[in-house]
Amino acid sequence: MDRLREKLTNLKLESEDWQNKYEELKNEKKQLEDDNIKLEHEVTRLTTNNERLENEIAQLEDTVDTHKQSLQTADKDASENDVLREKVEKLEQQLEDTENELRETSEKLNSADINVDNMQRKLESAEVENSELENKYAELESKYEETKKELDEMIKSLEEF
Repeated sequence: MDRLREKLTNLKLESEDWQNKYEELKNEKKQLEDDNIKLEHEVTRLTTNNERLENEIAQLEDTVDTHKQSLQTADKDASENDVLREKVEKLEQQLEDTENELRETSEKLNSADINVDNMQRKLESAEVENSELENKYAELESKYEETKKELDEMIKSLEEF
């Protein structure tokens, strides 16, 4: 009788452990989904930044081209040429800075894509594990019910004596 009570107690504890693990996994899944959403927003933001920077580069390249043409057709006046050269240098520096920023943004975007992929794999893994744990929980619950029925039957038979 004591062994049955002990076994029943152990099954209850084991059931509670599985329930706690299930809750933890459910919370972890929710956290992973939240992280995934955040990463998707970050990807969207970086994509928008990337497009904006590409447009700025195109505009700056157009501006550089325009200034270069102006230099070729400009008057040979030295002071005017110096001013235009300075503008071209500034624009080239801006172009270089913008290209560097574009490279950094592209790297961040690639990193975010990798993070999204990793989070997706983790989420899928957690879902599989969650499903396995739910199945184990269902098995344990049915075993618990069977054991409970057996115990009730034994108690009933003992009461009949």
